[in-house]
Amino acid sequence: MRYLSLMIIALLFCSCKSNNIEIEGVASGADGGIVTIQDAVGTSLLNQVIKGGKFTAKQLMLPANGYYTLSVQEGNHPRDFEIYLEPGKYNIEVPKEEDRYVKIQTQSIMQQELTAYYNMENEMGQKIRRENAIWVAKMKNSKSDQLTDKEFNFILERVESGRRREYGLHIAAMDMFIKKYPDNIIIPHIISNMDYKRDPMPYLMLYNKLGSAAKNSSEGRQIGLTLQALAKN
Repeated sequence: MRYLSLMIIALLFCSCKSNNIEIEGVASGADGGIVTIQDAVGTSLLNQVIKGGKFTAKQLMLPANGYYTLSVQEGNHPRDFEIYLEPGKYNIEVPKEEDRYVKIQTQSIMQQELTAYYNMENEMGQKIRRENAIWVAKMKNSKSDQLTDKEFNFILERVESGRRREYGLHIAAMDMFIKKYPDNIIIPHIISNMDYKRDPMPYLMLYNKLGSAAKNSSEGRQIGLTLQALAKN
């Protein structure tokens, strides 16, 4: 009986340990800031002051595999990043650039796929924003009043076009991602967090391009039904 009790305790210990995660984080220039990791309902998994540009968590108990929000608070300016956690080790580097996604080294396939999407979106966004900045600068240039109406209107059209492209960035990035990874099951999750209610048709078109694995995932079925219902209204 005593042996059986010891076995049960050992199994429980191993089970708990197997759900642990280890985090080694770097946030250069953010000393004194607060780093938190929260689940979808706001329950904190980690809440730590950044010291020496670093934050760590050893043997952190993970309640469940899933999507979490990593937030770095510097003054009144929080920076939020969506991450996927499952048991294992995560090396996290918070970028200094505002429009960059966190660098994460991990064995988690889900996180690797999430990183691939956000990096693609960031790269597309940077290109669009750089182009927009050029045309906005031309529009605001003190010598712009020397341009003909035709030349100035052309610049205005490019500025407006850039704004539309930036607004549609998420859709364009997702469309490109689906072309490369149609069966990626993180896609329905990301679509479900987009602003699809205002104009559901572009998102339904994205959904229809998904492979069967992504469509038949739990989030895939749910967002599919939601988009189809909204598109009928």
